[in-house]
Amino acid sequence: MSGDRKILFVAPRWQPFSSLKPHLLKLAKSGDEVIVLTKVPLPDGDVNRLMQLGCSSVRPLDSYLSHKEIDEIRSEVVRLIEGLPQASPDFARAVDYKGISLWQLAEMATFYPVFDVVRCLQAMSRALEQEKPDEIWAWQDRGPNLFWHDVPWRSLGAFAEYWLHSRVIDYNQLIAQLAASAGVKFRPLLLPAWFRGIAPLAGRMVGFAYRLYLEHQERRNSKRSNRSTRPPNPGVENGVMIMSGGVSTDYVAIPIAQAIENETGTRAFVARLARHVRTEECELLDQEGVHYIFCQEFATEDVFSAARKDRSRLVSSWREIQRLPEIGQYLKWGGISLWAVLRGDVELMRHGYLPVVMKNIEIFCRIVDQTKPGALVITNFYSPEERAAICIAHKRNIRTLAVPYFPLAEGSPPINMMIDTIALWGDDMKEFLIRRTIPLPHHMVITGNPAFEYRCRKAGIELPYKAAGVWGPEVKQKRVLFISQSAQQDYTEEKRRLHLECVYSAAGCLPDILFVVKLHPMESINMHLKLIKSMKLINVVIEQNADLYQTILASDLVVTFSSTAGFEAMLLDKPIIAINLVGEPIGRIPYLRDGAAYGVYERERLPQAIEWVLTDPDIRRQLSLKRQQSLRRYLYQCDGQSANRIAAEIFDMVGETR
Repeated sequence: MSGDRKILFVAPRWQPFSSLKPHLLKLAKSGDEVIVLTKVPLPDGDVNRLMQLGCSSVRPLDSYLSHKEIDEIRSEVVRLIEGLPQASPDFARAVDYKGISLWQLAEMATFYPVFDVVRCLQAMSRALEQEKPDEIWAWQDRGPNLFWHDVPWRSLGAFAEYWLHSRVIDYNQLIAQLAASAGVKFRPLLLPAWFRGIAPLAGRMVGFAYRLYLEHQERRNSKRSNRSTRPPNPGVENGVMIMSGGVSTDYVAIPIAQAIENETGTRAFVARLARHVRTEECELLDQEGVHYIFCQEFATEDVFSAARKDRSRLVSSWREIQRLPEIGQYLKWGGISLWAVLRGDVELMRHGYLPVVMKNIEIFCRIVDQTKPGALVITNFYSPEERAAICIAHKRNIRTLAVPYFPLAEGSPPINMMIDTIALWGDDMKEFLIRRTIPLPHHMVITGNPAFEYRCRKAGIELPYKAAGVWGPEVKQKRVLFISQSAQQDYTEEKRRLHLECVYSAAGCLPDILFVVKLHPMESINMHLKLIKSMKLINVVIEQNADLYQTILASDLVVTFSSTAGFEAMLLDKPIIAINLVGEPIGRIPYLRDGAAYGVYERERLPQAIEWVLTDPDIRRQLSLKRQQSLRRYLYQCDGQSANRIAAEIFDMVGETR
């Protein structure tokens, strides 16, 4: 009977107000209770717009799961993915490439879509149990971007690959199965027929054109005329190769390379993972006198031809893999076949990701053959290039050491690599690794963070640093530094928008305080400018190129979400406010967990929190005490010797192989 029903309305990830409005208005006129389930918590303005359309409540879908349950799902998905080659010997043989398992290198790319599906199913099951709806309305959305997983639409390449080879994950089918098992009526809301017919065809045409462009670029980049004239070989065998993917990891590589050569006399060089050979990208390495090579210099035409040849073998074997019954039996959750649902995503991986992995293997085999390193140092666990290098080093009996350039904390993706030694920032990282159900490295050592200490040295900051004094109320205009972040897998655009609106709203409430915004290098400025203009703020300054450490030193307070810069603010003895509006467990924000940062969990509380942290002596004193207690836990001794401790470990490793 109309007006007595409870409707669960499952909305897609993007803001679909114009498309959803007719359906929501229809439900509102009938007087039904409508609960809108969204991918992530929405900004207040979006929630208000939905409520104005007649919704009784708007909830994020994952609010039906506890953080512990989500972590358990994460662990279960890791177990499923890692065990797939053991579940099917035919599958294991198909993904073997010159003795290296492609699946071990690609499992991170598979983790997210599988995690999406299982998390979606679990959350929807819980929603059905708690809400007991009469009907479920679900809007059709293409691909694995309906819940939690963000397909990187920002590049034409991802768009083309996605449409060319991927069959979408049909979340409507999953929700329909759950609804049927619970005896609930299911109503799918489909995209317009013209869109469903034209979009795939247009996408395939764009994808085909883009693939031709990629093939052209590969051949162009493989020609000697397009490469640097510098000799790629460092000229010393048994040296130490340190891999770096950009400026962030250069900060890790440079002090380690310098310490290795100064303390041990062993030659060290950096292998740069730039897609193109451009020496201007390595200005910092040149300034510091660190020798480097471009991995792309080894990407000759025969490397690409070898990868293309084996790719055709992979394509034919993959057709057989999709029909293996044991894979469908293995990849199941709650009686639903994950393999059937995820086949399109894995198909995309086979066409778009695994060929890149093959090329990486070929490239790093040539690098190792020519440079003959005695040890390998990586800085990014999740880089496909560095994962390939680790596998090759393991196969060639080259010792390996990992130095993470980012913090390892609860919620970090799984790590499954054949690393001999891992150099950790502090005890907190070590305890995290021990708690995880992953193969631990043979040796773990606490060294501190060489990147932080190197940047302090470059900025003329002597460690351990202690602020000369505390700004008091007599200062006319205080400076609040907001360190922003770019959207990533778990930190979506919706979450980012929530935090930006929170900070800029606080700036509007505190006109006497100067807000300095430090953008992430990979972040777009557009949303910042739009919010500043719409709120008519005149006390906000955006910094894009200023030195982070000098900017922190010039500020009275640092505001962030969960940025690594929070650790750097601790190192420079600055008070921190950590915003957590989306219910993230505080274990994923380490400096918030132990009280080294002041936590803000509601948008309207931020202005008052800023005033308290800036002026209240008791709060400042308590935060200062917690910072000092936490520094050793997170960053060890903070004495400027982290790189030397890592060099000593590497010297022992190289010595063992001689």
